[in-house]
Amino acid sequence: MGLRQGLILTVLLPLLAGCAWDIIDDHMEELQGQDIGRAMAKLGYPHSEITVGGRKHYVWHRREVGSYRMPRYETKHVSSYGSDGITFDSYSITTYEQIPYDYECTLRIFVDERERIVSWKVAGNQGACWTYASRLSD
Repeated sequence: MGLRQGLILTVLLPLLAGCAWDIIDDHMEELQGQDIGRAMAKLGYPHSEITVGGRKHYVWHRREVGSYRMPRYETKHVSSYGSDGITFDSYSITTYEQIPYDYECTLRIFVDERERIVSWKVAGNQGACWTYASRLSD
């Protein structure tokens, strides 16, 4: 599969399947009231465990920064003067641009004193949150 096809699938697949945040919410609702171990089995180990104001939560965080090459097609039109008068010509050129991206997602799962899932909060963009939506869907 070429780079262009991979990029198209990366962009279109989440759109066809739905919003990453909605998918995360749907699957987290299924896990609500269950032991945090069930979420860890799907998401992997969390990046941190935090207690704030007596409320404990686990944090999964993902960030991906990079760039991809995108072709840019351009047609140039030129005219020239010669012994036969004005002549017109055109030619095409292809240049490549580096398009940067910065994907980030944080998923916080709040638990009660028995380590049962009480609530969750997800923040970030589709590019990174899709990873957690995909893991929860498996």
